[in-house]
Amino acid sequence: MKNTKRAFTLVELVVVITILAILGTIAFISLQWYSSDARNSKRTSDLKNIEKAMSMKLVNGSNLLGLIADNSSAWTFSIAGKDGATDDYKAGKLSYSAMGIKEADFKDPSTNNDYPAWVTRKKEGQFEIAASMENGSGDKSALVMGTYVPRSNALAITPASAFSGTNSVILKDIDINKIKRGDYIVNDGANNATVTSVSRNGKVITLNGTLTWATIKLAVTETEGLIDEKGWTNNPVVNSSTSYLPY
Repeated sequence: MKNTKRAFTLVELVVVITILAILGTIAFISLQWYSSDARNSKRTSDLKNIEKAMSMKLVNGSNLLGLIADNSSAWTFSIAGKDGATDDYKAGKLSYSAMGIKEADFKDPSTNNDYPAWVTRKKEGQFEIAASMENGSGDKSALVMGTYVPRSNALAITPASAFSGTNSVILKDIDINKIKRGDYIVNDGANNATVTSVSRNGKVITLNGTLTWATIKLAVTETEGLIDEKGWTNNPVVNSSTSYLPY
């Protein structure tokens, strides 16, 4: 009886193995992208939940600096018209117990790193938190959330009559809420004043110092971001930055 069974030839086996290898590679790449997307979704969700928890604590009158557990060395920055770190600034690991959330639930899904946070009591209390997002091919970019918004010292506030001592200034509508309590103000570089109070509607500010010109401004432009890049090299981490990452 003649045997009609036919085995695979070597060429057919090579073709099948090649096709399977290609399909496996495609599947691996697809799953890899899916995994990075899932990790990025968790990072985004984590930052949103942390931001919400910090904002609630701030609204309820909690000490903003108390939301940082381990204080890192502050880097050179500018805020409220002055350079350098002060007692109103704190950076480092979040105190999850102070926020009433579980620390284990808020870790980077790839590295298990803590999300860094920087807070300041200046400008009615503001903060930033950040994560390193995966962009594929090993590239990363920064994701920054929070309430901190930098201001330029190019903003000009008028009118402000020349004075020495304490004086109240009524701002024009266009300038309302641009100046905060504690801001360091100058007009000609030599004369300066500090904002000691701001009315609830943000229209009336009280200055203490000496000013000789009618136009006033912040002494120094505020740093673009509160969070320093990894390595403490004095570069601010901002949204979508690929050069400076928080960790």
